[in-house]
Amino acid sequence: MKIEDKFYLHWLNLLPELGPKRLWKLKRYFGSFEAACKAKRIDLAACRFPPQTCISMLTRCNEVGLEKRVAAEGDKIARLGINIVSYDDDQFPPLLREMATPPLLLYCRGDVSKIKDKVCVAVVGTRRPTAYGLAVTEKFVADLVAAGIAVVSGLAFGIDIAAHRATLKNNGTTVAVVPSGVDELSVYPQSHSRVADSIAESGCVISECPPASDTLPFSFLARNRIIAGLCRGTLIIECAERSGALITASCARDENRAVYAVPGSIFNPMSLGPNKLLGQGAVPVNSTADILKDLNLLSTAVEAKKENLTTEEKQVLQYINSASTSADTIVKTIAAGSSGRRLSHAEVIAALSTLELKGIIAACGLEEYCLIDY
Repeated sequence: MKIEDKFYLHWLNLLPELGPKRLWKLKRYFGSFEAACKAKRIDLAACRFPPQTCISMLTRCNEVGLEKRVAAEGDKIARLGINIVSYDDDQFPPLLREMATPPLLLYCRGDVSKIKDKVCVAVVGTRRPTAYGLAVTEKFVADLVAAGIAVVSGLAFGIDIAAHRATLKNNGTTVAVVPSGVDELSVYPQSHSRVADSIAESGCVISECPPASDTLPFSFLARNRIIAGLCRGTLIIECAERSGALITASCARDENRAVYAVPGSIFNPMSLGPNKLLGQGAVPVNSTADILKDLNLLSTAVEAKKENLTTEEKQVLQYINSASTSADTIVKTIAAGSSGRRLSHAEVIAALSTLELKGIIAACGLEEYCLIDY
């Protein structure tokens, strides 16, 4: 049986000495990871790796029964419910391909193809959010989900886990990028393993780290660059002046992706990070509409919200604009119109109520409504 090349890649990825840059060098030099695994010492020397790295590779790849060992590793991964997605696979996230040094493989629990055709936005921040920060996270995430956007974060305490939970609560798609293995026993932090399980059911949990990997300091940087690389924009809600969230923002800038920041009080230490980013050119955002406008997704978001409306809701909606309109006016306008069924006052009120719940209109007074600006 022919062993897929990505399983040889996984075999090499188990060596801590081989990061993304060295793995890319092997791919370019040998053409395949199977060839790299079966390379001679003299061929590895041409890659100009440190001597100890070459020794580690040769020791690992010269083990008796290499093919069987590689195949057994692939079977073990599958038994854990994990899928290895390589750079050459169709389901590899398109935006990650555009990175300066993309990851060559991802370990995925869940279905990463669910975000292939979706716009992704990262929502990250402090591990110690204020009540304001949590409220902002809930609001922004709910609106992003309503606009059909997938939310990406790092499963960490604070803003990250709040973003994941808010996405799940609103039946959206979320991706957790972790600095550990994605298997249930090593996912980091362990206290969020139940949330990771829920994320895997509707989205995916991904990592560059093999299953059962220890969480090491450099793993967080690798995690942050993938978060930024998956997304067209990164939203920083709250963080201190020195924070991992600012590293994610820096990674986003390095990849020419948008950086958004929620302004905050100068007296709040957790607003120092976003305010600092604003001084460096980040886009200030007061609502999700600011993000959608910047990404040229405003009209798409409006249409996404209208997709699942009933005939009555669509009929009522055509008479509402940014200026406030009363229910009585809508009933009279529909009665005088020549198109559509005449709706009773009760039917109009019912349609208005569901349109409000769906986040398309807002109450602007006693039985008066207007379109939400986005």
